[in-house]
Amino acid sequence: MNQRAAILTTTPTPKLPSRLVAGVSALVALLGNSLACPPAHADRAFVIAVAGPVSGRAANDTERIFADARRAADRINAAGGLIGRQVEVVRADDGCDRAKAEGVARELAAKGVALVLGHPCTNPALAAAAIYGRQNILFIATETRHPSLTLKRAGASIFRLSGRDDQQGQAAGRILARAARAGPVAIIHDRTAYARTLANSAEAMVEAASGSAPITATIVGGDKDYPLVIKKVRQARAIFFAGFPMEAGFLFTALRGAGSDATFLGSDSLATTEFATTFGADAKGVRVLVGTNALEAVAAQAADAIPAANRNSPSMTAIAIEMVATAVTETGAVDGATLAQALSSKPYATRLGPVRFNTNGDCDLPGYDVLEWTGEAWESPGLSWTPPLP
Repeated sequence: MNQRAAILTTTPTPKLPSRLVAGVSALVALLGNSLACPPAHADRAFVIAVAGPVSGRAANDTERIFADARRAADRINAAGGLIGRQVEVVRADDGCDRAKAEGVARELAAKGVALVLGHPCTNPALAAAAIYGRQNILFIATETRHPSLTLKRAGASIFRLSGRDDQQGQAAGRILARAARAGPVAIIHDRTAYARTLANSAEAMVEAASGSAPITATIVGGDKDYPLVIKKVRQARAIFFAGFPMEAGFLFTALRGAGSDATFLGSDSLATTEFATTFGADAKGVRVLVGTNALEAVAAQAADAIPAANRNSPSMTAIAIEMVATAVTETGAVDGATLAQALSSKPYATRLGPVRFNTNGDCDLPGYDVLEWTGEAWESPGLSWTPPLP
């Protein structure tokens, strides 16, 4: 026995006053009872945060995601919740601003939210994802389509259900390449990160598939008159516009006024109530790219009167929550690391069919189809959506 051990075993135990002994005994009993109870966090809510701007152009995206998340949470709670927890949906304003989004991400991480959806603006989404990735906070993008979110993935907890802009651009490029057999084609974009990604991808696809470069032009968002651009692309047989609804409408009507009968194909942001009710019959013939998964969900979403191209958001929000709920139920866990590993491990059965994430965190849902505006409704084979009156 070493000297310290001898000292510890031979030192006499001091005799404590009886009142102190009784107090210590009561404290030990109290602690024993508290430790026998379930941990305090066992009945905490399963918190889903929807982050995005509450004002500006992308505010409607935030509102759609939030509303659909609330509906999904209500369904889960009505069925008893997730492993004994109620699902709670909260909202956080990222202002469509990179610095503000970083602050929101840190705050959500500190609060230990289980799942983040939203961040529809590209730069805020990328900034926030870097924080979620480091903190193992589950983030599933249902709006953000910039390739960098997954190609430069910040961590294993970052996923995307919304598709990628470069893939949409490739779809547009394939359509333009076929049209290029009959004459020149053109690509116009509004210089935003979203539009540049689509335009660059479409241009590369046209060159690779047809062997010739398309005409390219840019506009400034918010302008209503584009005489120089119209002059440059007027002879094109097909035009792809990557941008937003109002500018698309002004461009299209100006082209028709200049005598152009070119096929006009827009990015998926065009199939909205804003575009349809503003330009009406004047925009007849405009075509847009829409995610195939959105088309498949039209029948289920019709009662919600959601614009065709925007059905991606609520539909994908519901699918994201559905997949996470399954992972929670199967693993019995709510931490981001465990759930991320589960989501990466296999296909998940959803209302859109089996969905699986690849090693980048992108989903394997199909690509893009085309809708055409008839002057009254967006139509595609077997599907249509008529916007409500303004």
